[in-house]
Amino acid sequence: MKKTALIVNADDFGLTDSINRGIMHAIEKGIVTSVSLAANGRSFTAACRFLHRNPQISAGWHVNLTGGYPVLNTNKVQSLVDRNGLLHGKMQFLFRLLTGRINYRECRAELKAQYHKLVDSGIAITHIDSHHDIHCLPPIAAILQQVCKPEIHMIRYRRGIIHYLENRPVNVLIRILAKIIIPAAPKNRYNSVDFIWFRELYQHPEKLDVVKSCLCRMRNGINLLVCHPGYYDAGNDLHLHYNRDREKELLALCHHEVIELINRMNIELRSSHRSGYEAYI
Repeated sequence: MKKTALIVNADDFGLTDSINRGIMHAIEKGIVTSVSLAANGRSFTAACRFLHRNPQISAGWHVNLTGGYPVLNTNKVQSLVDRNGLLHGKMQFLFRLLTGRINYRECRAELKAQYHKLVDSGIAITHIDSHHDIHCLPPIAAILQQVCKPEIHMIRYRRGIIHYLENRPVNVLIRILAKIIIPAAPKNRYNSVDFIWFRELYQHPEKLDVVKSCLCRMRNGINLLVCHPGYYDAGNDLHLHYNRDREKELLALCHHEVIELINRMNIELRSSHRSGYEAYI
């Protein structure tokens, strides 16, 4: 019988200093075991330094085409940015994608630049996910398979994302497109996560109760809990709608009741590179 194992992955590492500090605290005092690193983040370099000092923490690539500035010069990715040089937000990106206003060559160039920025910084990429779940879109998924050579970084379409998308009324467009692309994804010999807890923390205000509820419902196998911890930053213009909630998540992930519950339920905390697979989407 499989043991209940848990990867706690913090998204948005490297985006801002306040997010970095929160994630670092959640690693040192809480249950976070893995991070997803945004190559175009303001605090990318500091995030890399932390990861080099803490090799036990797995680091993935947080693909980002919908927030902040691109890695490439804006004149090389004009279809991806607005008049201020910022990447289009999620809904604007989707609209432009559906109306043929996204240049796929520019998209490929930006993703390639982000990928190589991580590699050139000495980050051993253990998994791949994305900002606003854009990796579920068929054109982006196809480009990722070109950017990340499959023989080096297997891009995986696991049943967990299908289960998540089928059971939530939000992101209807992504849900429909994901159903088209995921069943056709190539099979491979690697394992993936068995269960994903993706939006629970993000959607509910009572973060501590949600974490404890997720832990009590976890099944035997490899579970993935996605989180977004950070410290509140009044000057943070990125994700203002979730600025205060990051700190609530941080408190929950470090709470003694959560740590005690994990010990009592004999849940094994793991990082991605100790989980029998090299990458997941």
